[in-house]
Amino acid sequence: MSIDSSVLQNITIILLIIFVAFIFTLLLALIVMRRLINHNTHLMEEMHDEKKLNKEGLEKLENVKEQLNEEQHKRDEMEHELSIVQEKLKSAQLFMGDMTGAHDAVQDSAQALKNDINQVLNTERMTDEQLMAWIDRRFDELGLHTNPDIKLKDIATALGLTQRRILQALKTRTDDNTLAEYLTTKRLNTACHLLMEQPNWKIEAVASEAGFGAITTFRTIFRKHFGISPSQYREKKRLIEGAQIDN
Repeated sequence: MSIDSSVLQNITIILLIIFVAFIFTLLLALIVMRRLINHNTHLMEEMHDEKKLNKEGLEKLENVKEQLNEEQHKRDEMEHELSIVQEKLKSAQLFMGDMTGAHDAVQDSAQALKNDINQVLNTERMTDEQLMAWIDRRFDELGLHTNPDIKLKDIATALGLTQRRILQALKTRTDDNTLAEYLTTKRLNTACHLLMEQPNWKIEAVASEAGFGAITTFRTIFRKHFGISPSQYREKKRLIEGAQIDN
């Protein structure tokens, strides 16, 4: 049986197309492989160059990264604060439209909103000393130090500040100028207040309420700072107050 010449021609064309496609695919694969090899070679060269960096260069790089991260974190915090302010503004506007008779409530919301905006702006303009005084007040208002597991990042989130800004402000203090020392001072002050204001509380309850994670830690730190135990401190203060009343 003879094959039609047109069929043979079609078969030839198909085979030719397949061959060309194969050659094209092979070339494309070679190009891709060459690029991958060049890319890997470039990466290996970069890794080799990076290993040559000395310790000082690495430290500078880490410092730059840290500063960039802090700046980004600061921008994120500002954006978060502004989004909260915008939400409060929107809520206040809706409230004013729906509750036209609640004039006093609207004024309170506006004042709170103004305070929030001022807080964000004022902390940026404060000196380190002024900021530290503000942080001190906010600690007392929020009772941050009474959480024994609180970390610097938690404090930064609660205060709306960067971690770097808080540590910088702490350096203005004479004695307790580290976060650990500052937290200890705040907790000891709270414990002293509770020892006198809550005479029926057990020492364990005072330690827990003041933010000390363990009673043994509380006793050790208290004696180191005051030279007497918490129980002796309470008794001593009672005797002093009793003598003042008698006089």
